[in-house]
This record gives sequence, C-alpha cells and structure tokens, in this order.
Amino acid sequence: PRASRALGKPTGGEGGVCLLVSTARHRPGAKYQLRENIDQLFTKFVDEGKATLRLKEPAVDICLSKANVSELRTFLYAVKLAHQGTKEETLPLSKLVTPKASEVEKAKTKMTITSKKDYPLTRNFPYSLEYLQASYCKLARIDMRMLCLRSLRKLDLSHNSIKQLPATIGDLVCLQELNLQDNQLESFNVALC
Repeated sequence: PRASRALGKPTGGEGGVCLLVSTARHRPGAKYQLRENIDQLFTKFVDEGKATLRLKEPAVDICLSKANVSELRTFLYAVKLAHQGTKEETLPLSKLVTPKASEVEKAKTKMTITSKKDYPLTRNFPYSLEYLQASYCKLARIDMRMLCLRSLRKLDLSHNSIKQLPATIGDLVCLQELNLQDNQLESFNVALC
C-alpha cells in the first residue's frame, strides 16, 4: 500500500530524529531512530524516484518509490545528516503526527462512472487505474486524460456518443479490453492489434 513518510522529533522531544512511516493499514505508523542507525542507503535509482534505506535496528529495508526526484534527494540528504548526528536545528524536520487517511490511502485501481453528472471535469483520473468504466456520460470523444492511464487494462466507454478513436489509443500498452458498444463510431482506422 501507499505510504507517507516524515522526518521529525518524537512528541516530548526525547531522543533523536526519527523517521515515521505510515500506511493505509497502520496509519499511526512506525517510528525509526536514525542516529547511527542507517546500515546502507541504496540510491542507484534516485533519478527514477526510487531509493531504499536499510536500518540496523530493527533490521528492516524501507523502500521508497514513485517519489518526486528533487524531494527524494532532499529527504535522503536529511536522513544522512540525521544518521551522522547533525544538529537538529539545521535539518528540515516536521511534526510527527498521524497522517490523514487521504495521504496514505491505497492506490485506486477501479473507477466506475455511469452518469454525466459524476464525470470528473476538474480533476484527473487516478494514474493507478487498471479498470475504468465511463458509460452513459454522453461523451462525444475519448477524453485525452484517459490516454495517460498507462496501467489501464480494461476501458469501458459503452453507451456514449463517441464517433472516432484518437490515433494515440494504441499508446495504452496494457489495455486488454476496450468496450465501445452503443456508440456512434463512423470509422475504425486505428490499429489496436
């Protein structure tokens, strides 16, 4: 599940800098002391938003992924300084509080929209979607935001008014099923196979 992380001092100010890792399953999270407690930092893929912290006590690996690259670099630098015992006043620390549910919720993989009034106009679709149904929404064309959903396996756009497919529909490399039943397709000149 998706997790949130924060560097800070425990409530009451006792002890050194801690790393708080919270997940959807355990929102209060686990606190890990950092001073002289990093066994190894794996940063080979930091440019892809990935890194791993290997702690000595407890002996755990904390894997970070899908992170903003510049934020991840700053975070890892602060972790390294906390491990070395750098003065806390110089570190970018935050208050260690239990995150909101929305900050650690599981990535959404399924979305069903069956009316025009429920169709998201002002916000993007979650990038983690694997199944998207947008039926009875009176769509005249395929929403270009759908073409950014790289994990999409099943796309159901039945019962709309779609007349043609965009040439970029083939960019959805994971797409296994496309339902265009009861639309107004005029031509089908896109190679999907």
